[in-house]
Amino acid sequence: MTVLTVKQGSLDLTGQRFVKLVVVERSIDKSRRWICKCDCGSICHVAASDLQRSRRKSCGCLSNDCRFKPGLRKYIEIDVNLLAASYNSGRSTKEVAEQFNLSMSLVRARLLEHGVTLRTRLEAARLTGPKHSQQNKGRVTSEQTKLKQSLSRKQRAKGIYVTQGYLALTMGTDKGRKIHDIIMERIIGRPLVYPDEVVHHIDGNRQNNEPSNLQLMSRGEHTSLHARQLRERGLHRRGSPRKKHTQLCPI
Repeated sequence: MTVLTVKQGSLDLTGQRFVKLVVVERSIDKSRRWICKCDCGSICHVAASDLQRSRRKSCGCLSNDCRFKPGLRKYIEIDVNLLAASYNSGRSTKEVAEQFNLSMSLVRARLLEHGVTLRTRLEAARLTGPKHSQQNKGRVTSEQTKLKQSLSRKQRAKGIYVTQGYLALTMGTDKGRKIHDIIMERIIGRPLVYPDEVVHHIDGNRQNNEPSNLQLMSRGEHTSLHARQLRERGLHRRGSPRKKHTQLCPI
């Protein structure tokens, strides 16, 4: 797009419309900016070059009500009623996002703003259960894998899941945090100093979070302790046998 350069003061944009912005008058304090009124009723100061080059189309409300479609260089409004109808028909937020080429976070935000009550994880699992059973038809699953999946579902139902061998919470204010860190903070009466302080499991069982099995250590002490234990077992830090280096003597 070619933008003509004019002398300051000779350009008059009063009354012109740029998408959702209507130019009211030139800003007194900011001579190179114009006072614009948005269709939503907000007043904003916008540079003339931004208006002419279509870099500003609204006061900012357009980004909340519309999405940008790459390649077409224009904004397309989202019909929230269509999103709600698709979600209420039984589709998940992921399927709705794929249907309308949107992000999952945007779909969730628009549905909540529209007053749609989102399903819980249990409701979603019941709804998608038959679909997954059809998709897994013919797939052989070992009994050990079934046991792990069953334990994982039970733990998540209780608000707990396993990450890197440690137990963590899936809900509440401490969502995503490891349980042994939370217990240690309650014992010492203050938050842990990250990353200098770590909690060590004395018996080596990462899921045994009894207070008597937890020990507060510095990161250096914790690393040295595990390195010493690995050396005693003849293993280096990666868990493979330590290679013996032979000294070559000159003949």
